[in-house]
Amino acid sequence: MKNSGISKPTDYKTILNEVIAALARIIDVRDTYTSNHSIRVAEGSSMLASRLGYSKKETELVYRAGILHDIGKIGVPEEIINKQGNLSKEEFESIKIHTVLGYHILSGISWDPRIAEAAKYHHEKYNGTGYPNGLTGNNIPEIARIIALADAYDAMSSTRPYRTAMPLKYIKEEIEKNLGKQFDPVFGKAFIELLDEGKLPGTKKHQKKILIVDDEPINVEILKKMISADHSLDVFYCSTGNDAINLVKTGYFDLLLLDIYMPDMNGFEVYRQIKKINENIPAIFLTADKTKNTIDTANEFGVVEYLTKPYAQEIVLAVIHAMLSKKPHLNNDYEIIEE
Repeated sequence: MKNSGISKPTDYKTILNEVIAALARIIDVRDTYTSNHSIRVAEGSSMLASRLGYSKKETELVYRAGILHDIGKIGVPEEIINKQGNLSKEEFESIKIHTVLGYHILSGISWDPRIAEAAKYHHEKYNGTGYPNGLTGNNIPEIARIIALADAYDAMSSTRPYRTAMPLKYIKEEIEKNLGKQFDPVFGKAFIELLDEGKLPGTKKHQKKILIVDDEPINVEILKKMISADHSLDVFYCSTGNDAINLVKTGYFDLLLLDIYMPDMNGFEVYRQIKKINENIPAIFLTADKTKNTIDTANEFGVVEYLTKPYAQEIVLAVIHAMLSKKPHLNNDYEIIEE
């Protein structure tokens, strides 16, 4: 077994955050079309909390509540979560249960009951037409009103089985139209400010730039489709090592996805050249070859992550986000195949 390279957390806050993130991934991995939804909702919610003047401690609480807001979906059948098309009345009732179930799951968190309240009330609407209790206005807990905005924003800006992601202009119009109806009008205006400033997940200023380098068009198309489903990522691609080097010279990228075996220049040499331009840029190698020699060579270049064919979307996105957050993904612990 290869060492995953994960450092041991040194304080309770790190442990807490990693456990909470792991719980959220249990939910997000079940939903093919909204991978990392909980993380994006947490990011958007904490940005709004900060804009509203919350302290750092309170903003951290909002972030954790955002990560866990959908934990109750663990009790919703997967075929309903991933249904392509409109839900029947009975199926929608099953979905609605996730708010109450989430509340019961999280009500054991004694250090702050607002975590559980966020899960229960984030689908309440300001005019009282939401669920599960039909609360109105300021009767809805603040934390739930904040998360409701980030949750709705992510739903509209994500690709779903029945539609593609909505344009940001349309999303803004929808939020404005529903101020005082679905959304808290004060919180909603602050959220629109963040949207206009390009600070929310999915806006161009916030997106992470991913460069795919692969000479096989079919592989590029598969990866593009998978990665583009996550609106926090902006995908670029090229088919040769030389093109990749020239692109890195002219623009900034957050992460490289490098095919190892290409005709003009292999992935190892491409990465060696690119590190002369930007020594800190991380890379994930694309390969169907997990032999010891390949892995040892990759390790010499500081690459500890691989995506192996055939690709699975949940793994692709998990590995990418792990690298972007500088936390190696556990999938890296595979058995080495000896040559």
